[in-house]
Amino acid sequence: MSSATAKRLRERWFGHLPKRWEVFHSMITQQIQPGMSVLDVGCGKASFLPFPWKSVPRTRFIGIDPDPEAAGNPHMDEFHVLSDVDHWPVPDQSIDVSMASYVLEHVESPERFFGNLRRVLRPGGCFLFMTPNCRHPAMMVSRLLPFSWKQRILAKTKGVADNDVFPTFYRMNTAARLTREAQKHGFQVEHLSLREYQPTGYLDFHVLGFLAACGYRHAVRMLGLEHWLAMSMIGVLRLPHETASLARAA
Repeated sequence: MSSATAKRLRERWFGHLPKRWEVFHSMITQQIQPGMSVLDVGCGKASFLPFPWKSVPRTRFIGIDPDPEAAGNPHMDEFHVLSDVDHWPVPDQSIDVSMASYVLEHVESPERFFGNLRRVLRPGGCFLFMTPNCRHPAMMVSRLLPFSWKQRILAKTKGVADNDVFPTFYRMNTAARLTREAQKHGFQVEHLSLREYQPTGYLDFHVLGFLAACGYRHAVRMLGLEHWLAMSMIGVLRLPHETASLARAA
């Protein structure tokens, strides 16, 4: 968990700045309208800062997740266990907006992921995502560590239980890779940003680690390297009306 000193310094120095989840929630607000059907891919148990769905009237919120315990997510109107990650249990062209928060790094097959996404979205529908950039040093280290080590680190730094840690592949976790996969499957990149909103929290278990994260954030921002080396990748992909129509006709 965070050291008390690191926690105080983070709040004092960066408390006035937006957090990545606040930016993501703002993007959701811009896309959601009453009456829409929304699919949360990897919805989880909503134990960490979920979007306030009750503030959007008449929205049908559907969740899918490989973890059966995600059925306890209190924000969903409908939940399906994702027993086969290659086939989403969602009807064709039934979704207006899909979203995924810290899910893309766990996708083993981008081909199958985008195939499912394109199938369930209505013409003109969009996909919102938030995921780490694999060029960030913390992610580079993560890719080298044994899975059991990742479980221990996340338990210490984030308080994450072992059964909430899943294998990572990072096959779409740079701007170039994600753009290439999206366009290959007929999606337009409506928005894509890489930002180091605040220093990464993975090192907050010690004040020196927190200060190192602060130095990294300052360096990438001052050198104009955020688009390559920042932690958070957030964006919106859009399925054009004409592309969806052609796919349906085929």
